[in-house]
Amino acid sequence: EALTWGEKGKPGLLLVHGNSAHADWWSFIAPYLAQDYRVTSMSLAGMGASDWRETYAFQDFAEDAEAVARATGLYEAGPPIYIGHSFGGSQVFFAAAAHPERMRAAVLVDTGFGGPPPDSPEGKRMLEQQARNIPTADRAAWVYPTEEAALARFRFMPPQVAGNLFIADFIARRSLKRAPLPDGAGEGWTWRFDPAMWNKLDRSVMMGMTAAGPPKVTIPLVHIFGDRSV
Repeated sequence: EALTWGEKGKPGLLLVHGNSAHADWWSFIAPYLAQDYRVTSMSLAGMGASDWRETYAFQDFAEDAEAVARATGLYEAGPPIYIGHSFGGSQVFFAAAAHPERMRAAVLVDTGFGGPPPDSPEGKRMLEQQARNIPTADRAAWVYPTEEAALARFRFMPPQVAGNLFIADFIARRSLKRAPLPDGAGEGWTWRFDPAMWNKLDRSVMMGMTAAGPPKVTIPLVHIFGDRSV
């Protein structure tokens, strides 16, 4: 799944969303960027309206990103800029380190690289929070009887209040799809992402790249974090 804004021939800008999100997370800001760029927002495999896979891997996300960028005309003015939010920033970072020739620069937004020691109080708190909020196959398979019931369960990860409720409502509605109710009495609503993605994620290539320390990035790289973001 890919959404586009702006004229072909302008400098390219590829937007990559975070965990369990989708291309429409960028829809409220992309039109502003399209004044100066040819903009594409993609849904990573296993999320949004993109197909699910038997396995997911950093190198596959990187290949998908380049394929989407080329298919939507982002390379007509030279290599594009990649912007990744959270989990998407991890994918952009990997692509920047492994394939610097594919992009002019990279921007990471609220992307986590490790955290506090797991045996520290803060580390234990974060692990408990992740256990409650990272989707699992049994929790995410729940089918809600109405769209309103599903929307009432929408949460950010980590949990925090939305700064603009109309944006949260917009992306929440785009996060849902129709699904058969468990009792066979018609259809309800469920989330579009693959609930087993984290169990299917192959980290071996990324771990190998970072085994000897942070990989060298030779292109311009910016990391932005939200001042009031959890």
